[in-house]
Formats: sequence, structure tokens, C-alpha cells
Amino acid sequence: MNLHFWVRWSWRDLRERWLQVLAIALIIALGTGIYAGLGSSTPWRENAYDKSYALLNMYDLRVKFTEGSYVEGDDLLSAVEGIEHADWIEGIEPRLLAPTLVDVSTKDDTIYVPGLLMGVDVADGGPHVNGIHINKGRGLDESDSGQNHAVLEYQFASYYDLPDHGTIHLSGGLPVDYVGLGMTPEYFMVIAGEFGFKDEANYAVIMTPL
Repeated sequence: MNLHFWVRWSWRDLRERWLQVLAIALIIALGTGIYAGLGSSTPWRENAYDKSYALLNMYDLRVKFTEGSYVEGDDLLSAVEGIEHADWIEGIEPRLLAPTLVDVSTKDDTIYVPGLLMGVDVADGGPHVNGIHINKGRGLDESDSGQNHAVLEYQFASYYDLPDHGTIHLSGGLPVDYVGLGMTPEYFMVIAGEFGFKDEANYAVIMTPL
């Protein structure tokens, strides 16, 4: 068998199965184009994320206590300020995180999902670490302290087409008035659990003053 034989054999099969060959070629071309397109966007996406994290002062180090434990914010700040090289720290803020259930049901739909209640420091225009970008409505300020006011995570609200302000209910039927929709660096991509991915429909984050 020589090259001439293989060429004739291949040409015969190509003529008899040209539709299959064309379909395979088209699939390969589409796959190659999609791969090249997505691959070329990687530097842009990484740069965009870096700038977004920097804009909202994403934390460099997060200290998390065991579930169920609690430390007063002032005591926590004093402890950190007493460590060696505390002057290297540019900013520190306490957070209070508590799992909850969120009810945003309407007259037409029942929407009941797990979520996270995130208490943030709003003093002096805060939070300054892991800030909140307001997409719609308004942000939180010191006048909201002591009230059942919150900012609802934007992607969750967008998925269910919720207005920029309204009332939601947490575990036990507790009503909370949200005054705006916003995003925080931890939830640029909403991942509810260890194996979740793009869980904005199934996980609600509520940011409220400490």
C-alpha cells in the first residue's frame, strides 16, 4: 500500500460521506473558536476582578471564629491592635455572620431560600473593608443603626426581579426592610456551599448594620 492508495481510498470515503465530514469539520471549527475566544478573555476577566476587588478593599486576611462563638467587636479590635507589627495593618473591621432563612415570596410565587445575615460596621461611611457597591437604591449609613434596615445582594434580587427596596422576612418571620441592592467582593460569584456554583437563585445575602 502506497500513498496513492490512501489518497484514492480517502477521496472515495469523502465523496460518499461528505455530509458527515462537513458536520465533523463544523463541530471542530466551532469548538476551536469557542475555546480560543474564552481563553483570550481570561486576562481581561482576571484584570477586571482585580480592579473590582481593589475598588471595594477586599480583605487580605480573614479571621473566622468557630461556629456559635462570639466576641465583642471592641475586644476583637483591641486584641488585633496589640499584636506585633500591628502598624502594618491598614484596616480592620468586625463582621457578624449568621445563617438564616429568607422569604421573598410574592402573591404569585413562593420563594424561600437559605441565606446569610451579614452585620457590617457603617460608622464613618463604612464598611471600609469589603465595601458594598450599591447597584440600585441606597446604601447603609449610621442612621440605619438599630433599625431593621439592610441591603439585599444584587444578583439574588435580579434573578427574582425584585424592586430596589421592599420588605423581606428572615427566620421566625422577622421583617427586614431592605433599602437598596448591592454587591460585596465575597459574593461577586455567589457560591452557597462547598460544591455550589452560581447559586444566586438559591442563596440570599443580607447586609445590615452591626
